[in-house]
Amino acid sequence: MQCQTPFRPFQLTFGFILLILTGVLWSQPAYAQIQSGNASTDTQLTHSTCPVTVGETVDPGQWIDYKGQRVYFCCGTCKRKFERNPHAYLANLPTLATATVDNSAQSHVHNDDEHEHTSSITSQHNSPEYSENTHDHDHSAHEHHESQENRSGVSKLIAWLGKFHPASVHFPIALLIGAAVAEFLLIITRRSLFDAAARFCVWFGCIGALGSVTLGWFLAGVQLNDSDWIMTTHRWLGTAIGLLAVFVLTSCHLSHRVGIYQNQWRIAYRIVLFVTSAMVAINGFLGGALIYGLNHYTW
Repeated sequence: MQCQTPFRPFQLTFGFILLILTGVLWSQPAYAQIQSGNASTDTQLTHSTCPVTVGETVDPGQWIDYKGQRVYFCCGTCKRKFERNPHAYLANLPTLATATVDNSAQSHVHNDDEHEHTSSITSQHNSPEYSENTHDHDHSAHEHHESQENRSGVSKLIAWLGKFHPASVHFPIALLIGAAVAEFLLIITRRSLFDAAARFCVWFGCIGALGSVTLGWFLAGVQLNDSDWIMTTHRWLGTAIGLLAVFVLTSCHLSHRVGIYQNQWRIAYRIVLFVTSAMVAINGFLGGALIYGLNHYTW
């Protein structure tokens, strides 16, 4: 029993990291590789410029099928903007815009045919007999409408808060990487100055990471998989970083408490801190790839 107890912090650390990495890898959708493979073999582009960011050359790997036509985009961000509100960008796709005008003309003809039927129903509603029968109506419909308005207000608030995610991620990225650098300098120099700097960065970086992860879910929506594999990886890797941040903060606190496991917690804290800082750097690259593409650092 005495030989096994000193290894408890290490077992907990490696088990937690292994669980997090397994969850991130398991969350990747299988159709992401299939979609990228189909995109690489499809060389006939219906248009060469992005309908969202006009003038930008499309990326053959960023596309969706909309009303029977394949629409290409320059990046994943433009693709998600189009998915949320496609009608705002149809004018930049002449073929789809023409099809939409034809459908509108056909729907106008159907509306003219239904006008007489609607007029007869309206005249029945204005009759005295109908008014007497509907005087004591059920108010549940009004209550349901009010609840829908309340939900829409909450949804707008969540969507608005999610817009702060791109700005908020810079703080945990800088602070957690700075904490890893300070801890590395502490190992080399043994100066207490770097220990204080590392603890400061860990506390604010971990709290900022939890806030950024929450805002990220507000921005991207609550769903397990996305059509873009980069988005799915960024989502779950960021979530894993948030969970690891809790472990970093806990192990940092335990490593500075006097006890029989203090040295073990110190080593465990350093391991998980270095792993988390590396994951933060990778996820920061993926966040940039969502906007500028995977080759945004090409020389």
